[in-house]
Amino acid sequence: MCETSPHVGFEASARRRSRAHRWPGRLVCALALPALAAGCGLDVFYALHAIGGQAGILFGAVPVEDAIADSRTAMTTREGLESVVELREFARDQIRLNVDTSFELFYDAGGAPVAFSVSASRRDALEPILWEFPFFGSVPFLNYFDRGSAESKVGELEFWGMDAFMYELDAYSLAVLPNPILSPMLDRDEIDLATLVFHELTHRTVGRSDDGTDLDSRYNESVATYVGRRAAEWYFESRDGAGSARAIEAAARYADDDIVTAFMQDLADRLDAMYASDISADQKLANKATMFEEARSTFTNQIAPSLQYPERYGLLHNMPANNAFVLLYRRYNERQTLFDDVFEATNQQWGSTLRVYQEAAASPEDPFEYLELWLAARQ
Repeated sequence: MCETSPHVGFEASARRRSRAHRWPGRLVCALALPALAAGCGLDVFYALHAIGGQAGILFGAVPVEDAIADSRTAMTTREGLESVVELREFARDQIRLNVDTSFELFYDAGGAPVAFSVSASRRDALEPILWEFPFFGSVPFLNYFDRGSAESKVGELEFWGMDAFMYELDAYSLAVLPNPILSPMLDRDEIDLATLVFHELTHRTVGRSDDGTDLDSRYNESVATYVGRRAAEWYFESRDGAGSARAIEAAARYADDDIVTAFMQDLADRLDAMYASDISADQKLANKATMFEEARSTFTNQIAPSLQYPERYGLLHNMPANNAFVLLYRRYNERQTLFDDVFEATNQQWGSTLRVYQEAAASPEDPFEYLELWLAARQ
C-alpha cells in the first residue's frame, strides 16, 4: 500500500490552516485509505467515515474523456487532464509502470482539499505510531475526509503525549480501487504534476506488503519518490530535449531536494542519537527544543541560500519541533542514491530496474539490504 505522499517541497505558499499543511511537490502521493475495515483499537466510526468519503469520490467521478469533452469544463482543467493522460501514456510505454485503471476518472473537489492525513510519533523518540487494519496491516497514518475529524484526532494524540502532524491531501493512491484524477492535483505546475503522476503509478507497480513495522511504507514511498523524479526528468528530456528549459528546471529542483533531504537526514540522525542517550526524559525534551531551534537557524542562514528555488521550502524556516514531521520527511526520501545505483547498474533500463525493485519488495528481508546485496553481487 502507498501512504500519504509528501514531497516535502514545503512551499512557502502552501496553505496553512490550524495545524494542517498542504504538501506540494513530491510529497504528493497519499496512500490508499487503510480504513476499508475497522482496525484494532479504532472504532467503527473511523471505518465508516473512510468508506463513505471514498465512496463519495468514486461515485462523483466521471470518465476523463467526458470531462475533457464537456464544454462546461474550464480550459485550465481540460489542459491539466490532457497532461495527465499524456503522462499516463508515457509512464506505461516508456517507464514500464503499471497504469491499470489509474487516472481514467476525474473528480472535481470544487476547490476544497480532498482529504487530510494524520501521522504521529512518540514525543521523545523518532518512533512512529502504527495503526493496525485487517487485510491491510500496519500503517503510520490515518486519512480523513473532513478537517474537523482530522483535527480532533490530532488533539487526541497530543492529549496522550504524542507528536502529531496533519496535512492536506491533493492526491492519493488506492491499492485496489481506481485512482481518479483529483482536481487539486491540477493546481500543481507541470513539473510537480509529472512527478506526482509517476510517483503514484510506481505504487501500482512496486509494493512491499506489511511486516508489522513502518519498513513497508519507508520502502514504498522512497522508491516512488526516486522513480517519480527520475521518470519526470526522462519525460521532459524526451518531450522537450535534454537542454530544454523545463528539463533543466526539473533537474535543478531535484538537486535542491537532495540538499534538503541531506539536511533533514542529518537532523534525524542527531535526534536519534540524542534520544538513545542515557539522559532523563525531561532533558531529552529540552534538548529536542534546542535542536529544532538550531535546525531552523541553519536552514535559514546556510541551506536556503544554497538552493536554486528556496521559496519551495518555506515551511522549514518555521519547522515544528515535531518528531512526526521529521519521520514523514524521512519516510519519503530514504536511500535515494541506492535506487539510483540500481538504475545505473541496469544500464538505465526501466523494465529491468523495476523488476529489481519488485524483487526487493518481495524479499522477506530488509528491501534496502536486498538492493545492497544485489549491487554487491554485480561488482
